[in-house]
Amino acid sequence: MQRLGTNLRVAREFAKRSQEDVASAANIGRSTLVHVESGKGASLSKIIAIANVLGVEVSLTDRESAQTMRRIARLEQGVKIQSTREAHLRLAVLMLGDAAAGKPIVDDARKTVNLWRANKSCSPFYIESWQKLLAGSVREVGRALGAMDERWSNALLQNTPFSHALFSDRTGRADRVAATT
Repeated sequence: MQRLGTNLRVAREFAKRSQEDVASAANIGRSTLVHVESGKGASLSKIIAIANVLGVEVSLTDRESAQTMRRIARLEQGVKIQSTREAHLRLAVLMLGDAAAGKPIVDDARKTVNLWRANKSCSPFYIESWQKLLAGSVREVGRALGAMDERWSNALLQNTPFSHALFSDRTGRADRVAATT
């Protein structure tokens, strides 16, 4: 805030304008402008009004911008994880409700895990974890998928053998089935 205030004061002085003149043009009190210029802050709308009068732009500092971007990235990642969990839960509901519809999905997932193993394109942890989850009948896989513990599922769901089902026409069907159960 200190740097912003200093920058606005320098811009005002460069424009050869008095505090009274700028405050009046920004429709704020002179004491508000004094607070802003001394780094004590004010509402964003008042800061923007001052900047507009002076013909300068106000933006977040690099540090604030980086922190904001990290916060946004964390929030976006959380939304993505939640969305992925929900999509897998819809698949679990489909498998539990209609084993025949779930069978090709489970078969494709098993093939994907086998390809990971053959090509060594995935970590052994993921391969072994998914093979355990995919063992058994379609309904057993559905139960296991629906009961995944959040502690390890967030990591596993980032590299899922169900991507073929999540990003195909079958997902729409799984969504409809989940919505009706």
